[in-house]
Amino acid sequence: MSKQRNDRARSPIRMGSIALGYVGGIAPWLLAACSGDVINLGERENDLAVPAHSRCHSGTTLEGSAWVDNQEQVDALEGCEVIAGDLDIVAFGNANLRSLHALRSVEGRVRVGGHTPLERLHGAPVEDWMTEFVEYEASIINWLPSLEGLEHLETVDSVQLAAPVSSLEPLSGLRRINTGALGVSSDVLESLAGLEGVVGFDSLGLRGTLLRDISAVRLPETMESLVIQAPITTVYADELTSATRIDLADTELADLDAFSNLENVGELVLANNDLLHDTDGLNSVRNMDELSVRDNDALERLCDFTSLTALQSLQIQDNDNLTQIPRFPALYQSDLTPLTDRPIVNVEQIDLRGNARLSQLVIPGTWKVANVVIIDFTNLASIDFVNLQSVGTLIITANDQLRDVQLGALSSAAYLEVRSNYQLVPTAFDGVRSLDRHVD
Repeated sequence: MSKQRNDRARSPIRMGSIALGYVGGIAPWLLAACSGDVINLGERENDLAVPAHSRCHSGTTLEGSAWVDNQEQVDALEGCEVIAGDLDIVAFGNANLRSLHALRSVEGRVRVGGHTPLERLHGAPVEDWMTEFVEYEASIINWLPSLEGLEHLETVDSVQLAAPVSSLEPLSGLRRINTGALGVSSDVLESLAGLEGVVGFDSLGLRGTLLRDISAVRLPETMESLVIQAPITTVYADELTSATRIDLADTELADLDAFSNLENVGELVLANNDLLHDTDGLNSVRNMDELSVRDNDALERLCDFTSLTALQSLQIQDNDNLTQIPRFPALYQSDLTPLTDRPIVNVEQIDLRGNARLSQLVIPGTWKVANVVIIDFTNLASIDFVNLQSVGTLIITANDQLRDVQLGALSSAAYLEVRSNYQLVPTAFDGVRSLDRHVD
């Protein structure tokens, strides 16, 4: 079957996706923290008239948070050993951090770059915004090529780096991230060397077009989030057993064997991993809320998730060579008879689109009520809805080989659309009641 995309607008359902923020930064949710009272050093012009180290002339601790958006304000922190709040360094042209050579601890978050223009323009008059936007865009190109000056930094609450740095070696003294968030974004960085001694993080976000070596970082046993958009070839996750979110995109991973001890994950996203062909390392996963698999061109089959006993959302889209989706045997008895003694389970969505070679589909017997079911542009010859009783939105379109539909327990769909399945008889869904019906 020739591959072509439906021009029809897709249903307005939520899709898992990656959003990594401005300047290629890590998604803002990854490193959110309470801000406290911010000291805008730009408002202390009189203080800046004295030697740069005078911000801490009466002591080595700067009370409160520091917002820095020019070199003069960076230099004003010289001599500070502790910042008792957040440190925000907004991207600006020709920046260097050498004046921070005494800094040992930041009790709040450290954010170097990654601020949106709106964040940068806080307090600016509206009439000045366009000029400021233009100046900001020009200033962030190659704004900070080196982290030199941070060699003595040992502890932070969380850290986000979004800057064109080629080395993290200046962070080799960093020992602890107190509340768990570590994010790095750079399109010239090739490895995480320099972070070997860091412990305490439970969220990791990495983005970079050249970042292949992340061997400096070992993932802990439990994590809040793991988000990677980089051509890594290996991930060290042998100890990882539980994560709220795992999002792997644009990697060069061939398999997921490193995740063989993973048992619990809230949301798992695999997207644009062109070399990924083996997912058997995920067969130990027992509990998962959402599974999203998109645009993995080499993937011909997904593992069966032999241990999985709970799943609320299944999205499998645009995997050119995928022929079958998981069978989820733990949701069936040993002879693959659907379990009928389970309570009714509400499923958010079953979304199978653009998998032109998909030929096998088994809907888990425990799934009885679904909000959305979309089966579009597949190679399926038959569909068996098994125990599925009711669907909010049911769309079956552009499945050229589809000729057999077993409704099973399916009796109602609020919205029903069945189009362009040229081998399917028009009466195939006559047993399904609907309020809004489009069948040809």
